[in-house]
This record gives sequence, structure tokens and C-alpha cells, in this order.
Amino acid sequence: MRWNLLIQFFCITCLLNCLPVNISVPLSAADAVIERYIELLQKDPKHGAVFDRVYHYFADTGEADIFLNQCRSRTEKEPDNTAAQMLYGLAAQRQSDWKTAAAAFRKAAQLDSGNYLPAYYLGEVLVSDKQFQDGIALLEEAVNRLKKTSATGKQLRDVLQMLAKTLLRIGEQKRAEAVWQQLEALFPDDNEVVLQIAETFEAGGQFGE
Repeated sequence: MRWNLLIQFFCITCLLNCLPVNISVPLSAADAVIERYIELLQKDPKHGAVFDRVYHYFADTGEADIFLNQCRSRTEKEPDNTAAQMLYGLAAQRQSDWKTAAAAFRKAAQLDSGNYLPAYYLGEVLVSDKQFQDGIALLEEAVNRLKKTSATGKQLRDVLQMLAKTLLRIGEQKRAEAVWQQLEALFPDDNEVVLQIAETFEAGGQFGE
């Protein structure tokens, strides 16, 4: 039962907040899996299969708002918890609540200035909300943060591609081409990267010489 899982989710949140919890509810096999996913998300919140599985589990029965409210409650109890802010932002972003998601990701970006993900997700949200210049600035900040870490190629590639697409979307072709050049320099032997860049420019009607 999803209500059982909601109680378990509340229990997990309370435990993380060092609050006493004495509720014990038996879980189905499916609920137990989702409970584990929730625990993983609360430690390392990010887009991907784990978040998708948890969100759809609640959304499928119209309980997405309850999940969102539980995420918000955790940020109210732990306002300086970066992971809590990130998970709240993810839940709000999935519901296209750009204002709420932006506030949560902005707080997370302030709390963890070395992590590129809050800046990246904030940039995505601002672009979705048509705040293009602010979104571009945050995507560029995410790139700068990544370059200061041992980032994987995929992480940097994803952010740069999002940046290039956004620049093309608002007609900033020269700036988008500069990002393209960064990608080519970073991944000179990666034909997949070159193909993806070319497809991006072609789709935007900007593919030239």
C-alpha cells in the first residue's frame, strides 16, 4: 500500500532529523524497494532512474503532492541540508513548479559551492521558465564548477550541450559555436560528441560550414 510507504517515508525523514519515531508498518516487496530508493535519494538526490522510479510510484496514484510536501517538510526542519534542498527541487521541477524548484536549487547551490549539480539544475529550471540569460549564467557556472573537480566526460558534455542548445534557442549562434569548440577540444576523438553537436545545430537551423 502506498499509504504504508508514505508513513515509512515520513519515518525515514524523521530519523534523518533525529526525531523519535515509533511507527512500524509492514511493507510489500515493491514498497520495500521504493523505501530503499528513497533512502538513496535522500543521500544523493539527482535526476535519473532512481528519482524517476520513486516519483512515478507516488504520481501513479495521485500522491505526488504528498511526496512534494514531505520533501518540503524536510527542508523546513533542515534548511541547511543540501541534499534536502536538492530533493525538494527535483520534486518541484517534475511538477513544473519553476519558482519553487529554482528557490530550492539556488539554496543548494549556495550551501555547496563546489557541487555543479545545483547550478546545473537551477540553470535548467530557469531556461524552462524562459529566464534564458539567467539560466545561461548558471549553466556556465556549472561548467566552471565541473572544471575544478574530477568531473567525468559525460557530466561536462551534458552541461555544455545544454548550454549550446539554450544559446541557439535565443539566437546566440556565435556563443553557441564557442561552446561547440570547447566540446571539440575536450573530446577530439569522440565521434558521438561531434555528431550530437552537429545534430543540435542542424535542428536549430544554424548548421553551417
